[in-house]
Amino acid sequence: MYEYRFVSKLKHMPKFQIQKLSFNSLNDWIELQGNIVKGFLKSEYTIKIDVSQINRILNAIQSNNPEQSIYDFYSSHTQNQFSEYRFDFDELDVRELSFSELKGQTSFEALRMIRA
Repeated sequence: MYEYRFVSKLKHMPKFQIQKLSFNSLNDWIELQGNIVKGFLKSEYTIKIDVSQINRILNAIQSNNPEQSIYDFYSSHTQNQFSEYRFDFDELDVRELSFSELKGQTSFEALRMIRA
């Protein structure tokens, strides 16, 4: 009976459905744009994470999509001394990460969800 409750709770944990991951050569953070999904509810959010965590996040996305290369969704743009890098995951099959995976990537003590 206790196992059933634990599994049931895991199914309803919120997930972050990544649409875009972007960063540039001037900042120390990456920006994750997407939706927080919990059951049938969906809310658009932007999350900023330290740029040192990018490989862990990309590896997590790649492990969820072993048949596709995430680098097929990569683009970059350079102007003068500024470079911008972007992954557009709209066409990717599985693009959801659990918040427990994201918490493992960086500290989320400052993350608060406030809704009016």
